[in-house]
Amino acid sequence: MSATLQYYSFQSFINGLSWEKVHIGSLDRHFIVLSEKVNLTILRATWRPGDERLFIICDGRVLLEEGDITCLDHFPGIDIVNKKLIHQNTNSGLLTLSKSAYNALIAPFDLNKELSLCEILLTSSARGNQSFAFGHFISEVLPEMLDIQNLANHPNYSSVRLLTYPLESWSTQLLDIFYINHELIEALPRIEVPPLAAPIYTTYKVDGRFYRCNNRDDNIYRMIPAPAKVPKCNKSLRSLVFLSRESAGPNRPKRWTDIINCYNLACGRSDLLQVYLDNAGSGGPAAFQSKYTTSKTNLFICSPGSAVYNVLYLTSSPALVAIESIPLHADWEGQIADLRPYGDRIVFISKKTTNDLVQWDRSFKIGELPSLQCLNIIFDFMVTVNFLSRSERFVITYEGFFLSLPLPTPASA
Repeated sequence: MSATLQYYSFQSFINGLSWEKVHIGSLDRHFIVLSEKVNLTILRATWRPGDERLFIICDGRVLLEEGDITCLDHFPGIDIVNKKLIHQNTNSGLLTLSKSAYNALIAPFDLNKELSLCEILLTSSARGNQSFAFGHFISEVLPEMLDIQNLANHPNYSSVRLLTYPLESWSTQLLDIFYINHELIEALPRIEVPPLAAPIYTTYKVDGRFYRCNNRDDNIYRMIPAPAKVPKCNKSLRSLVFLSRESAGPNRPKRWTDIINCYNLACGRSDLLQVYLDNAGSGGPAAFQSKYTTSKTNLFICSPGSAVYNVLYLTSSPALVAIESIPLHADWEGQIADLRPYGDRIVFISKKTTNDLVQWDRSFKIGELPSLQCLNIIFDFMVTVNFLSRSERFVITYEGFFLSLPLPTPASA
């Protein structure tokens, strides 16, 4: 047996709720916005290890976010009844659920059962904020957890819990590194999916609230180390650290496909500095932090994604981030916008430029890195200029490469 349910715009649903501003500090700008309490069912699709999606159902309607409709082919067992509606800018329609999804829907688990006083918190933005992926967790979930941790000290909201995917060992290490109480997280149980098996569906009844954090960027700036400024007598670049994606697993995007070749060429061309290849996920963030947190003479080299967040949150060093194309437009758009809060620590490098959105999941090759002289110039600029913009940038060409660097700003900016 299958089921047919109506789908509805997630954002329209969110906008229709009542919201309350809850102050969590002495400053007026430190607050979190909470929705009214809502009774929900969460349909969880797990189709291979590390790949899951949560769909929220309220009053028999599946709440779909912008972009979901065109991507439903990636969620086996869920299909649109009338696909012609996709092109009519409608925010509602009908979905069919497979037999296994329907069976899960009629026998949900109750997340609030054991913790009868617990209120589940769900983000009012994209479900990626509850992601299992390292980059999403460290850059999206953790900054908001600082506000949620303060919210838990409020007399009316002491029982709040943030719903997340199952925690990994690296997740718990990050909670410890940033002094976040583990009890504030309500992690979904782990689902084991056999190779090539059909998707497994589970559902959960939730009494919860949606939340919006007002000052996530402020929290990011509190969490990340200030850029290292090296004394003039000791400002020379000492080591290049290439960060591989070996630990990301076979299901994650392959972006910079010839990074190992670039590492090998760098090893053969330089007798003046040390060159390392490091699997950023090996040993977890605690091991990475202990290895690099005190060094001020590293230039980290990586593709965008999880690896760069290790550098940004766990060291004070600059990062040379290879991307498929350097954006020439003024705005940080698309996926590259995720790195905007960290712009004063990042130099982008590419063989091409574009006026379009940068799709950082697209695979690309660099061939080889610029000369040691160029890398020294980059490092010297990043560690000696005291005021670099997080968002404004300038692009130069050097040795056939395009380099996008943070723009120096006045001290008062």
